[in-house]
Amino acid sequence: MVRVRGGRPGTRLAAGQLAKIDRPTLLVWGENDPFGSPEVGERMAGLMPDAELHVVGGGHAPWLTQAERIGPLVTGFLQRHA
Repeated sequence: MVRVRGGRPGTRLAAGQLAKIDRPTLLVWGENDPFGSPEVGERMAGLMPDAELHVVGGGHAPWLTQAERIGPLVTGFLQRHA
C-alpha cells in the first residue's frame, strides 16, 4: 500500500468505503506522520460509525517506538469490544 513517495494509487479508501466499516476501529495516529496530519485521522474517524482516534507524538507507526503508551490504548479498546 505504501511506497517511498507515499501511498500507492488505487489503495486509498474512499469516504463511502470508510463509512461502511461496521466494526469498532482504533486509529492510533502519530502527530508528525508524513502520510497525513492528525486532521486526516480525524476525518477518517468521523466517517466511520464506530471509530476512536488517539493522536500521539512521533511519526508513522508510533506503536513501534511507543509500545508502553500505545499498549494500554489497545488493551482498553479490546476489553471494551471483546
